[in-house]
Amino acid sequence: MIQSVAQDLFRVDGVLGIIVFSSDEKIIFQDLSQLNMAGFPVDGLDIMRSLFHDVKEADFLYGSYRITIRGYSSGHIWVIMRPDASAAMVRLQCDVLTPKLEEVKPKKKGIGRFFT
Repeated sequence: MIQSVAQDLFRVDGVLGIIVFSSDEKIIFQDLSQLNMAGFPVDGLDIMRSLFHDVKEADFLYGSYRITIRGYSSGHIWVIMRPDASAAMVRLQCDVLTPKLEEVKPKKKGIGRFFT
C-alpha cells in the first residue's frame, strides 16, 4: 500500500529516498535504493527523531542533500532529495500520501474491533 503511493514521490525528479515513521518512532517504510543504501541505521536516527518529534513541516540542507520532513497524525515522512528537486511537487505528493497513511492503522483484536 505505502510502496505504491511512494512511487509517486519517486517520480518527482531529484527524490532519492523516503522514510516513513509511525507515531511510536518506528520505521514502517523506507526506500533508499536511489542512495545505494539497503536501509538507514536506526541507532543514528535517535537524536534526529527526538529533535523533529513535534514538527509538522521542515525543510533543511544536510551535506549535499535536502531533507523534507512532513508530520501527519500517525508519524512523519522524511523525503531525501537533491537540492535542486522541486519542493512544491514533493509537498504536493506528501499531501496526497498522508491521508493514505492515516488509513493504515493496526487492526483491533477481540470484541473491541466491532466498536470504533
